[in-house]
Amino acid sequence: MSTSSGLVAKLVDAGLVVRGVSEDDRRQIPLEITEAGQQLAGELSGATRPFVDSLAKELGTDLDRVTRDLEALIDAAVRARPR
Repeated sequence: MSTSSGLVAKLVDAGLVVRGVSEDDRRQIPLEITEAGQQLAGELSGATRPFVDSLAKELGTDLDRVTRDLEALIDAAVRARPR
């Protein structure tokens, strides 16, 4: 599963987005943010936006690498988590 597909699956499992169906292209899966997702996004953006913006600026070109590393860490934590 690609990284983006895995992240979408986690968002769906958390009830933050729902998958739709594309009538024109089955390879495209439209996503819609749920009410819970909207609420969370609003809370996060207002409270953390200045910090996240300055952090992204500080990381600069390293941001993509850090993002990939964090995604790998999350995936490993999910696999290692006791069932």
